[in-house]
Amino acid sequence: MGARKRSKRERAFTLIELLVVISIIAMLMALLFPVSRRARNQARAIACQAKLRQWGLIFKMYTDDNNGRWFQEDGRGGVPWLPETVSMWHGHPSLLFCPMAVREPPFEDAFSAWGKDGVVQKDGARIAVHGPASYGFNGHIHSLPRPLDPSWRVPPCWERCDVAGAGNVPVFFDSCYRVAWPQHPYGPPADPSPLAVLAEGYAMCIDRHSGGINMLFMDWSVRKVGLKELWTLKWHPQYDTAGPWTRAGGVEPEDWPAWMRQFKDY
Repeated sequence: MGARKRSKRERAFTLIELLVVISIIAMLMALLFPVSRRARNQARAIACQAKLRQWGLIFKMYTDDNNGRWFQEDGRGGVPWLPETVSMWHGHPSLLFCPMAVREPPFEDAFSAWGKDGVVQKDGARIAVHGPASYGFNGHIHSLPRPLDPSWRVPPCWERCDVAGAGNVPVFFDSCYRVAWPQHPYGPPADPSPLAVLAEGYAMCIDRHSGGINMLFMDWSVRKVGLKELWTLKWHPQYDTAGPWTRAGGVEPEDWPAWMRQFKDY
Protein backbone atom coordinates (compact mmCIF):
# COMPACT_ATOMS: atom_id res chain seq x y z
CA MET A 1 0.00 0.00 0.00
CA GLY A 2 2.79 2.42 0.84
CA ALA A 3 4.50 1.72 -2.48
CA ARG A 4 1.30 2.51 -4.43
CA LYS A 5 0.91 5.84 -2.58
CA ARG A 6 4.49 6.79 -3.41
CA SER A 7 3.90 5.89 -7.07
CA LYS A 8 0.86 8.17 -7.25
CA ARG A 9 2.80 11.02 -5.68
CA GLU A 10 5.60 10.56 -8.16
CA ARG A 11 3.19 10.76 -11.14
CA ALA A 12 1.44 13.96 -9.91
CA PHE A 13 2.56 17.53 -10.86
CA THR A 14 4.13 19.65 -8.19
CA LEU A 15 3.08 23.27 -7.63
CA ILE A 16 6.39 24.49 -9.06
CA GLU A 17 5.91 22.44 -12.22
CA LEU A 18 2.41 23.87 -12.70
CA LEU A 19 3.69 27.41 -12.26
CA VAL A 20 6.43 26.79 -14.83
CA VAL A 21 3.92 25.46 -17.37
CA ILE A 22 1.58 28.42 -16.79
CA SER A 23 4.50 30.85 -17.19
CA ILE A 24 5.51 29.25 -20.50
CA ILE A 25 1.94 29.46 -21.80
CA ALA A 26 1.72 33.13 -20.76
CA MET A 27 5.00 33.90 -22.54
CA LEU A 28 3.82 32.20 -25.72
CA MET A 29 0.55 34.14 -25.64
CA ALA A 30 2.44 37.40 -25.13
CA LEU A 31 4.60 36.60 -28.16
CA LEU A 32 1.73 35.48 -30.39
CA PHE A 33 -0.79 38.22 -29.53
CA PRO A 34 1.02 41.07 -31.41
CA VAL A 35 1.49 38.77 -34.41
CA SER A 36 -2.20 37.87 -34.51
CA ARG A 37 -3.16 41.54 -34.07
CA ARG A 38 -0.95 42.56 -37.00
CA ALA A 39 -2.45 39.77 -39.08
CA ARG A 40 -5.99 40.99 -38.27
CA ASN A 41 -5.07 44.58 -39.12
CA GLN A 42 -3.52 43.49 -42.42
CA ALA A 43 -6.65 41.54 -43.28
CA ARG A 44 -8.79 44.59 -42.50
CA ALA A 45 -6.54 46.81 -44.63
CA ILE A 46 -6.92 44.40 -47.55
CA ALA A 47 -10.71 44.41 -47.09
CA CYS A 48 -10.66 48.22 -47.03
CA GLN A 49 -8.74 48.37 -50.31
CA ALA A 50 -11.19 45.89 -51.85
CA LYS A 51 -14.09 48.22 -50.95
CA LEU A 52 -12.27 51.20 -52.46
CA ARG A 53 -11.79 49.21 -55.69
CA GLN A 54 -15.54 48.62 -55.77
CA TRP A 55 -16.07 52.37 -55.42
CA GLY A 56 -13.57 52.88 -58.23
CA LEU A 57 -15.71 50.68 -60.45
CA ILE A 58 -18.81 52.72 -59.51
CA PHE A 59 -17.10 56.02 -60.33
CA LYS A 60 -15.62 54.68 -63.56
CA MET A 61 -19.03 53.51 -64.76
CA TYR A 62 -20.47 56.94 -63.94
CA THR A 63 -17.76 58.88 -65.79
CA ASP A 64 -17.86 56.45 -68.73
CA ASP A 65 -21.59 57.12 -69.08
CA ASN A 66 -20.95 60.90 -68.94
CA ASN A 67 -18.11 61.16 -71.48
CA GLY A 68 -15.47 61.38 -68.79
CA ARG A 69 -17.12 64.21 -66.84
CA TRP A 70 -17.72 64.18 -63.11
CA PHE A 71 -21.03 65.02 -61.46
CA GLN A 72 -22.15 68.56 -60.69
CA GLU A 73 -21.70 70.26 -57.36
CA ASP A 74 -24.27 72.90 -56.43
CA GLY A 75 -21.72 75.54 -55.33
CA ARG A 76 -23.24 75.95 -51.88
CA GLY A 77 -21.19 73.39 -50.05
CA GLY A 78 -23.26 70.31 -50.90
CA VAL A 79 -21.26 67.17 -50.32
CA PRO A 80 -20.44 65.67 -53.73
CA TRP A 81 -21.53 62.08 -53.37
CA LEU A 82 -23.03 60.45 -56.44
CA PRO A 83 -26.83 60.38 -56.37
CA GLU A 84 -26.73 57.09 -58.25
CA THR A 85 -25.12 55.41 -55.25
CA VAL A 86 -27.83 56.34 -52.74
CA SER A 87 -29.77 53.14 -53.33
CA MET A 88 -26.56 51.13 -53.04
CA TRP A 89 -25.84 52.62 -49.62
CA HIS A 90 -29.14 51.33 -48.34
CA GLY A 91 -28.69 47.93 -49.98
CA HIS A 92 -24.99 47.51 -49.17
CA PRO A 93 -24.18 49.69 -46.15
CA SER A 94 -20.95 47.82 -45.47
CA LEU A 95 -19.38 49.58 -48.49
CA LEU A 96 -19.45 52.80 -46.48
CA PHE A 97 -17.30 51.51 -43.65
CA CYS A 98 -13.62 50.69 -43.40
CA PRO A 99 -13.21 47.58 -41.20
CA MET A 100 -10.68 49.49 -39.07
CA ALA A 101 -13.09 52.35 -38.38
CA VAL A 102 -16.06 50.47 -36.96
CA ARG A 103 -15.04 50.97 -33.34
CA GLU A 104 -13.85 54.58 -33.54
CA PRO A 105 -15.35 56.79 -30.80
CA PRO A 106 -18.08 59.29 -31.68
CA PHE A 107 -17.10 62.84 -32.53
CA GLU A 108 -18.03 65.89 -30.52
CA ASP A 109 -20.99 68.13 -31.36
CA ALA A 110 -22.82 67.28 -34.60
CA PHE A 111 -20.39 64.64 -35.87
CA SER A 112 -21.04 60.91 -35.68
CA ALA A 113 -18.35 58.26 -35.44
CA TRP A 114 -17.83 58.24 -39.21
CA GLY A 115 -18.81 61.69 -40.48
CA LYS A 116 -21.73 64.08 -40.77
CA ASP A 117 -24.81 63.56 -42.93
CA GLY A 118 -24.29 64.66 -46.53
CA VAL A 119 -26.25 66.23 -49.39
CA VAL A 120 -26.09 65.20 -53.05
CA GLN A 121 -27.50 66.71 -56.22
CA LYS A 122 -29.88 64.92 -58.62
CA ASP A 123 -31.83 66.49 -61.47
CA GLY A 124 -31.35 69.96 -59.97
CA ALA A 125 -32.73 68.93 -56.57
CA ARG A 126 -30.84 68.55 -53.34
CA ILE A 127 -31.16 65.12 -51.75
CA ALA A 128 -30.13 64.51 -48.15
CA VAL A 129 -28.06 61.39 -47.58
CA HIS A 130 -28.39 60.33 -43.97
CA GLY A 131 -26.23 57.93 -42.08
CA PRO A 132 -22.56 57.58 -41.16
CA ALA A 133 -19.61 56.61 -43.34
CA SER A 134 -15.87 56.20 -42.82
CA TYR A 135 -14.78 57.25 -46.33
CA GLY A 136 -14.48 60.71 -47.83
CA PHE A 137 -14.40 62.30 -51.29
CA ASN A 138 -12.03 64.87 -52.78
CA GLY A 139 -14.16 68.04 -52.79
CA HIS A 140 -12.14 69.46 -55.69
CA ILE A 141 -13.73 66.94 -58.06
CA HIS A 142 -16.92 68.10 -59.81
CA SER A 143 -17.98 69.42 -63.20
CA LEU A 144 -18.86 72.95 -62.06
CA PRO A 145 -15.78 75.15 -62.68
CA ARG A 146 -16.61 77.60 -59.88
CA PRO A 147 -19.29 78.00 -57.17
CA LEU A 148 -22.58 79.70 -57.89
CA ASP A 149 -21.89 82.02 -54.98
CA PRO A 150 -19.39 84.65 -56.32
CA SER A 151 -18.11 85.32 -52.81
CA TRP A 152 -16.52 81.88 -52.75
CA ARG A 153 -12.92 81.80 -53.95
CA VAL A 154 -11.84 78.25 -54.67
CA PRO A 155 -9.23 76.83 -57.07
CA PRO A 156 -10.20 75.17 -60.35
CA CYS A 157 -11.61 71.70 -59.94
CA TRP A 158 -11.10 68.41 -61.74
CA GLU A 159 -14.03 68.40 -64.17
CA ARG A 160 -12.95 65.24 -65.99
CA CYS A 161 -11.38 61.94 -65.00
CA ASP A 162 -9.11 61.62 -68.06
CA VAL A 163 -6.43 64.04 -66.86
CA ALA A 164 -2.64 63.89 -66.97
CA GLY A 165 -1.11 62.42 -63.84
CA ALA A 166 -4.39 60.78 -62.80
CA GLY A 167 -2.44 58.30 -60.69
CA ASN A 168 -1.58 61.11 -58.26
CA VAL A 169 -5.07 62.66 -58.05
CA PRO A 170 -7.02 61.49 -54.95
CA VAL A 171 -10.67 60.55 -55.42
CA PHE A 172 -11.96 58.51 -52.47
CA PHE A 173 -10.21 57.57 -49.22
CA ASP A 174 -10.30 56.78 -45.51
CA SER A 175 -11.59 59.86 -43.74
CA CYS A 176 -13.40 61.17 -40.67
CA TYR A 177 -15.69 63.33 -42.84
CA ARG A 178 -17.50 62.74 -46.14
CA VAL A 179 -15.61 65.38 -48.11
CA ALA A 180 -12.28 67.25 -47.90
CA TRP A 181 -10.91 70.39 -49.58
CA PRO A 182 -7.13 70.33 -48.93
CA GLN A 183 -4.90 73.29 -49.87
CA HIS A 184 -1.10 73.05 -49.95
CA PRO A 185 -0.50 75.97 -47.51
CA TYR A 186 -2.69 74.31 -44.87
CA GLY A 187 -0.60 72.71 -42.14
CA PRO A 188 -1.08 69.39 -40.37
CA PRO A 189 -3.48 69.06 -37.42
CA ALA A 190 -1.94 69.80 -34.04
CA ASP A 191 -3.29 66.55 -32.61
CA PRO A 192 -5.14 63.50 -33.97
CA SER A 193 -8.54 64.43 -32.57
CA PRO A 194 -11.37 64.61 -35.16
CA LEU A 195 -12.07 68.32 -34.62
CA ALA A 196 -8.39 69.24 -35.00
CA VAL A 197 -8.17 67.20 -38.20
CA LEU A 198 -11.30 68.80 -39.64
CA ALA A 199 -10.16 72.32 -38.71
CA GLU A 200 -7.09 72.03 -40.98
CA GLY A 201 -9.01 70.79 -44.04
CA TYR A 202 -7.31 67.40 -44.09
CA ALA A 203 -10.11 65.14 -42.84
CA MET A 204 -8.19 62.13 -44.12
CA CYS A 205 -5.11 62.78 -41.94
CA ILE A 206 -5.91 59.94 -39.54
CA ASP A 207 -3.69 57.08 -38.44
CA ARG A 208 -6.11 54.35 -39.49
CA HIS A 209 -3.74 51.89 -41.18
CA SER A 210 -0.40 51.93 -39.34
CA GLY A 211 0.80 55.41 -40.28
CA GLY A 212 -1.39 55.92 -43.32
CA ILE A 213 -4.73 55.52 -45.06
CA ASN A 214 -6.00 53.67 -48.11
CA MET A 215 -6.88 55.76 -51.16
CA LEU A 216 -8.52 55.46 -54.58
CA PHE A 217 -6.89 57.55 -57.32
CA MET A 218 -8.30 58.92 -60.57
CA ASP A 219 -6.63 56.20 -62.63
CA TRP A 220 -8.77 53.81 -60.50
CA SER A 221 -5.75 52.40 -58.68
CA VAL A 222 -5.82 51.82 -54.91
CA ARG A 223 -2.87 51.93 -52.53
CA LYS A 224 -1.81 52.90 -49.04
CA VAL A 225 -0.75 56.54 -48.60
CA GLY A 226 1.45 57.76 -45.76
CA LEU A 227 0.05 60.62 -43.67
CA LYS A 228 2.86 63.03 -44.62
CA GLU A 229 2.48 61.94 -48.24
CA LEU A 230 -0.94 63.63 -48.32
CA TRP A 231 0.78 66.98 -48.99
CA THR A 232 2.49 65.59 -52.13
CA LEU A 233 -0.71 64.55 -53.93
CA LYS A 234 -2.43 66.60 -56.66
CA TRP A 235 -5.67 67.49 -54.90
CA HIS A 236 -6.67 70.12 -57.48
CA PRO A 237 -5.07 71.52 -60.69
CA GLN A 238 -3.30 74.35 -58.81
CA TYR A 239 -2.21 72.32 -55.80
CA ASP A 240 1.56 72.61 -55.26
CA THR A 241 2.91 69.09 -54.73
CA ALA A 242 6.22 70.60 -53.57
CA GLY A 243 4.58 72.95 -51.10
CA PRO A 244 5.81 74.02 -47.67
CA TRP A 245 4.84 70.74 -46.01
CA THR A 246 6.96 68.51 -48.25
CA ARG A 247 10.68 67.73 -48.17
CA ALA A 248 11.00 69.46 -51.55
CA GLY A 249 9.42 72.54 -49.98
CA GLY A 250 11.85 72.58 -47.06
CA VAL A 251 9.87 71.08 -44.19
CA GLU A 252 12.01 69.60 -41.42
CA PRO A 253 11.08 66.57 -39.28
CA GLU A 254 10.78 68.77 -36.18
CA ASP A 255 8.28 71.06 -37.96
CA TRP A 256 5.60 68.38 -37.78
CA PRO A 257 3.34 68.06 -34.74
CA ALA A 258 4.64 65.61 -32.15
CA TRP A 259 2.08 62.94 -32.99
CA MET A 260 3.20 62.87 -36.67
CA ARG A 261 6.99 62.92 -36.28
CA GLN A 262 7.17 59.14 -36.12
CA PHE A 263 5.73 58.77 -39.64
CA LYS A 264 7.71 58.52 -42.87
CA ASP A 265 8.77 61.79 -44.55
CA TYR A 266 7.96 62.62 -48.20
